[in-house]
Amino acid sequence: MHLCEGRSPLIHENPASREHSAHGEIPDVLSALQSALSASGELQGLVTPVAPSRTLARSTVYFAGDTAAPAKGCRWVVKQHRQNGGQIDLEEPLHAAEQFRSLATLHRHFRSVDEPLGVPRPVALFGDLDAFAMQHVAGVQVNRLLRPAAVINPAPAMEGARRSGLLLSRLHDAARSAATRIDTRAMADGILELAASASPDISLPTPVRRVLEALPSRVLDCPTVGLHGDFAPVNVIVDRSGGAYAIDVDHYRSGVPEQDIARYLTLLGTDRLFMVGCGAPGVEGLRRRLEQALLAAYDAPRSPAIVLDLEVTDQLLRRWMTRVRARRIGLRRKAIDRRFRTLLEERGERIRRAAR
Repeated sequence: MHLCEGRSPLIHENPASREHSAHGEIPDVLSALQSALSASGELQGLVTPVAPSRTLARSTVYFAGDTAAPAKGCRWVVKQHRQNGGQIDLEEPLHAAEQFRSLATLHRHFRSVDEPLGVPRPVALFGDLDAFAMQHVAGVQVNRLLRPAAVINPAPAMEGARRSGLLLSRLHDAARSAATRIDTRAMADGILELAASASPDISLPTPVRRVLEALPSRVLDCPTVGLHGDFAPVNVIVDRSGGAYAIDVDHYRSGVPEQDIARYLTLLGTDRLFMVGCGAPGVEGLRRRLEQALLAAYDAPRSPAIVLDLEVTDQLLRRWMTRVRARRIGLRRKAIDRRFRTLLEERGERIRRAAR
């Protein structure tokens, strides 16, 4: 399967009647999807929900199939923007029209890529509902490969990380611009200011703070790319044929590639497997091997190594603040704090070595 095959996306307004019946019809966004697919000839039966909708921090997601082809399961995904969905570790999400345009741009880009890589095919925009539809991507999210069994058999997770690196490098090829100049002192100051704004129970480990305070100014020329915006294991789908596909793409902000790479490494290192297994034999070794697989597969231009270490430090701190504010349950607070401090200390040591 290659996602670049298919029809052109539609810009479609909501049908005139959007009211639910007393018996509880499908949501408005799925009614709009049915109208769009019927107009394009892509629908054989009726649009039907095939799984419960998911309300996330930044959007509500619906999963739909065709009553005439129930064996095919989910065929389309509809994403509806949620207002005020920003997080400390993520920018405010784009509205549906902007996300739709970004997805269409990337989809056209990947049509010229001679590798099984891509993004979901955009299907239709429902502007008045602040929602859009895309083709469903069959496969497994890379974060689902991060299970205890991966310590014994790391091959599937390693391949997922490798494909993620290759996918990201091709995605960054879609929009390159003039190099930008990064001052390491300014980056360090930004991290220190962020730490000062955190709650008293979140603080940079003392060795990390001292390294950042002493970091000299170095102005570095770095590549500038169009960013994914939330490149993480949960937002990469791999399939059995060797394909890899990026989902939940913004791609309207620009920055150094390390911003996307750091997001992936941050979410990887704080995944439940590594949170619970912190310090367990083989667990940290697996995490480092996965990081190396991602970086080795990323074959596009990058910034000097210290930029990635500073960016990861910044994003680890932001993620820690997000986790605490969300009051997530299921893991003890001490385990969360220990994990973030461990990863921050590791990056601090790398920054210290790079600054010598």
